[in-house]
Amino acid sequence: MSRDGKNIGMYVETYGFDKISDIEKHENKSSDNDIIPVIPIKDTVVPSKQLVMAHDAYSYDQRSEMILALRTELLMRHDPNTEGAYMMTLLSPSAGEGRSQLAAELAISFAKLNKPTLLVDADFRNPKQHTLFGAENTGGLSQVMSSNDTLDLHGVMDLDHLVVLTTGEIPENPMELLSDVRFTRAIEFFRDNFDYVIFDTAPVNKYADGLVIANLIKNVITITRAKHTSYKSIRDMLRKLSASNANLLGGIINHF
Repeated sequence: MSRDGKNIGMYVETYGFDKISDIEKHENKSSDNDIIPVIPIKDTVVPSKQLVMAHDAYSYDQRSEMILALRTELLMRHDPNTEGAYMMTLLSPSAGEGRSQLAAELAISFAKLNKPTLLVDADFRNPKQHTLFGAENTGGLSQVMSSNDTLDLHGVMDLDHLVVLTTGEIPENPMELLSDVRFTRAIEFFRDNFDYVIFDTAPVNKYADGLVIANLIKNVITITRAKHTSYKSIRDMLRKLSASNANLLGGIINHF
């Protein structure tokens, strides 16, 4: 897999993880009760070729295998008896660290467990998920929170258990929207109707949006980029995160 002619690799830095299991203890096969809940789907979108896992069901490249390893570790960190969806917020200090692609890949990997999975683009500053999935960026999360419109969820070709919610039109007041009770209600709706929910967010060291979301979602994965993200940026992100009620599941160092 390549981007701009460069090889992409990923190294999993895990906080408190001892090993990668070859067996996902909590992985369950599909059943009649595991289909996407009865929520209107606007259309079916086609993922970009950049998302290799969405196109090749069996033969993965090295990066895809690392994504599956990450999924395994995250499942090992989750209590299967917890009610509601397993929800995760992806945070990075700055732009250009691979956060949005990783969010998409992680959502795809969870959907392959044949469980209802939702990918939410909550980056109101520079959203990417509509581009990665070839979706219209209208009727998204911002419209749901600002005008109580119905969700415009996008199904994904060949991934029956994955749906994508884009940001919608970029609001002038993202922090106010994310702090509104309607966002909290949206989170509860997601929690009740899906098994896995992944949130993409804006860079933490420039905007506080991601911290607001992390405080509500609790589970956080941090993403940095080798030879790109400065130590100061990482330290500042972790300092800000420590003031929240979030639970740091682990950290990813992208190599590309």
